[in-house]
Amino acid sequence: MSVVNDSKGLVALIPNDEVAGVDEGDNGQLSISITDPGINVNSLYQFGYLTHTYPNITPDWFTVETTDDPIGTDTDDFKSAFLIANQTNSTMSVTFTLDPTSSSSDAGDTRFLFEIQNSNGKLTEVRYPSQTVAPSLELDPGDALGVSFVVNALNGDVGDFFTASLEVEAWAVS
Repeated sequence: MSVVNDSKGLVALIPNDEVAGVDEGDNGQLSISITDPGINVNSLYQFGYLTHTYPNITPDWFTVETTDDPIGTDTDDFKSAFLIANQTNSTMSVTFTLDPTSSSSDAGDTRFLFEIQNSNGKLTEVRYPSQTVAPSLELDPGDALGVSFVVNALNGDVGDFFTASLEVEAWAVS
C-alpha cells in the first residue's frame, strides 16, 4: 500500500500505533507484517477491534475485542488496526481490492478475516480462503473507514504462510 506523505493526497492510510504489526515504514508504505516473530500454531491473533464476533473465524472461547464505534471521534481516537481517511473536500468512492490468492502463498488451514468499518459499524467483511473481492464504498469529506482483522491459525501447521495484497483506490464521486 503506498502512502502519500503530502497533505494533498486523496486518502491517508493511518496506522494505529497501539496495534503491533501495523506500521508506516520508512519507505512510505503501510505494512502489515506478522512475520517477526510470526503467528504461533494453535493460536488466534486480532489486529484492531471488530464490530462483532465471527463464529466461523473466532471460536466461542476466544474473547473478541469489539466496539460499536471503531472509528472514534477523530484520527487520534480509533480502535481499528488502521484508517483510510478522506483528505479532500469531495465525497470519494473508495474501492478495496483484497487478493489472498497469491501464487507464493501456502496458507494451509490458516484463515483470516478483514473487516471494513465506518462509524456505524461493519460495512463489509472479507474472508480467506476466498477469491479476490473489491467492495466499493463512499467516503464523505473528512470521514474515515477503519480496517481490522483476525488471523486464525488454530488448525494451521508450522510452515503455513500467506501473502495477500490490499489495494485502495479513490476517486471523486460525480
